[in-house]
Amino acid sequence: MKSDCIEINASTAIIALMTIGNLPDETKRLIRIQAAENDRSKEEDMRERLIREYIPSEKPQKLGSWVNDIVSLFQEIGGADLGPRPAS
Repeated sequence: MKSDCIEINASTAIIALMTIGNLPDETKRLIRIQAAENDRSKEEDMRERLIREYIPSEKPQKLGSWVNDIVSLFQEIGGADLGPRPAS
């Protein structure tokens, strides 16, 4: 039986490889969706999340990444309905 897993590669002087197996289907689905929403591959998205979580001094500094952080916070609390954007 083939095991579904997520592999995370980190390139530095040495290539590090981490394989996480036996993830529930729902977890894999949410990872895929979140990566797509961030316009990244699953690998890139998980790598950046791990770096941000465990190595704060090497936090990725991408323009607009704070927007994703704010969206994530609102998703955790069920979102916010801001209504239609007013015409300018």
